[in-house]
Amino acid sequence: MPKTKGKRGAFRCPRCGEITSGGLKSCPECGQRLTLECPECGQIWRHIHGYKFCPNCGKRIA
Repeated sequence: MPKTKGKRGAFRCPRCGEITSGGLKSCPECGQRLTLECPECGQIWRHIHGYKFCPNCGKRIA
């Protein structure tokens, strides 16, 4: 089962600035995807971090 990093707490949507819950997968205001899942290891990260590579396994995710 994939682990989830950074799911707790509210944060701002990177597209519209809406305050969103840490557990949401997309912004309820604009639909922006809020999480990225690594295709290699299944790790799930908040999109807001802007990761290009998975910090867990190094695979390109963006």
